[in-house]
Amino acid sequence: MRVLMLGWEFPPAIEGGLGTACYGLTRGLAGEGAEVTFVLPHLSDPVKAEHVRLVAANPGSRPAAAPADRPVPRAYETPAEYVGRAAAVDDDPDLLSEVDRYAVAVERLAREEPFDVIHAHDWMTWPAGLRAQKATGRPLVCHVHSTEFDRCGDAGHAAIADIERRALNAATEVITVSGRTRHVVVERYGVDPEHIVVIHNAIDADTVPPAPESVVKPWEQIVVFLGRLAFQKGPDYFIEAAARALSHMPEAKFVLAGRGGMLPQLVRRVAELRCGKSILFAGFLDQRQVGRILSMADLYVMTSVHEPFGIAPLEAMAHGVPVIIPRTAGVSEVVANALRVDFWDVDALANRIVSVLRHAPLRRTLGELGRREVAGMSWREPARRCLQVYQRSLRLRDTP
Repeated sequence: MRVLMLGWEFPPAIEGGLGTACYGLTRGLAGEGAEVTFVLPHLSDPVKAEHVRLVAANPGSRPAAAPADRPVPRAYETPAEYVGRAAAVDDDPDLLSEVDRYAVAVERLAREEPFDVIHAHDWMTWPAGLRAQKATGRPLVCHVHSTEFDRCGDAGHAAIADIERRALNAATEVITVSGRTRHVVVERYGVDPEHIVVIHNAIDADTVPPAPESVVKPWEQIVVFLGRLAFQKGPDYFIEAAARALSHMPEAKFVLAGRGGMLPQLVRRVAELRCGKSILFAGFLDQRQVGRILSMADLYVMTSVHEPFGIAPLEAMAHGVPVIIPRTAGVSEVVANALRVDFWDVDALANRIVSVLRHAPLRRTLGELGRREVAGMSWREPARRCLQVYQRSLRLRDTP
């Protein structure tokens, strides 16, 4: 099976879970014998991925790893966040224009590349997938990792929602990362459920490196949040719960690792709560740094308002870290050994945080059970299911 895969990010140039998922899935597909050509808007250097052929849609243009004063469009900022960040650069293109430019380049490339099926990840690449489908007659599989409703709620960008609606209804097949996301796609965009397949994300647990020697003092306890500082991820709920927990566990440290448009208001709120010494902002962490902070953590907490899946809890579990996740997160469909809360119930969340930090046997049990649960995980199973979707898409294309 030859796959023309379209994605907006790929390690090491990533903004979050999408790039991590693309890496894992392509690795799994290669292990199943598929040949994947992965088309990015730009290629950053260095990129090490022997299992996949990486191609730049716009070779010679500004790379994804641009200097701080020359930012490139990020896939998961809201339009307001993007405009605010890029306004100081007069000739910086907006995200929708970049999406269009990428689509034109992919159509040209698709006419030249040999492949059997198009696999496009999230809305930034779906216009390109539609153009490649029209140009070549090959089936299009749209992979939904997040929708505009997930990212922004009812205040989402109408143009982006229109792209999602048009592409998902035109695709040969649709993959969603959870049953919850499948429901959103059906209810919000009217997609035929017969053409939607749920394929949960995974991790390759055998690739998790051993924990480095800890630099944390024995009496210090660290609670970690990993994710974009944006509406979808609910960092404000994490801060409110942290402040409540600190009244019982004043020695604990709460670390938010990530970047995003909510950072200024989150910093102000921490100052209002007088918790600046205990609630810390670590900025964006690469995969190596994520592994290091998880090796130090006593607890991982996810507070997403809308979370189609969420790979970070699996990574935390692989490190033996107990996790608290929202009841509605897609990852809750595949793990049993996690504490669940309603993301908005900061009092209940604070109580669970305090319980885990105070009771070492509970913390050790949750961590060990979680580690065992994800130990057998691999991207090979999602890859096998993707191959089944590809085969079905080819049959559907050839059916009169």
